[in-house]
Amino acid sequence: MGTFQEAMAILRRGDVSETDLRPQWSVGGHVHGGYLLAVMSRMAGEGPIGQHPYPSSASRR
Repeated sequence: MGTFQEAMAILRRGDVSETDLRPQWSVGGHVHGGYLLAVMSRMAGEGPIGQHPYPSSASRR
């Protein structure tokens, strides 16, 4: 198992950000919600629009 920082790695290509969600951060075949939120927050905070270091909310429809 890699480190949490390795699992949070984001690949950027121009305006596109990508990541590979790691299976070791899954429970019962589903990505752990805390891990998913951490990855989403990191991507939002380091995105090309605005540079927001502290995203204030996330939601699921």
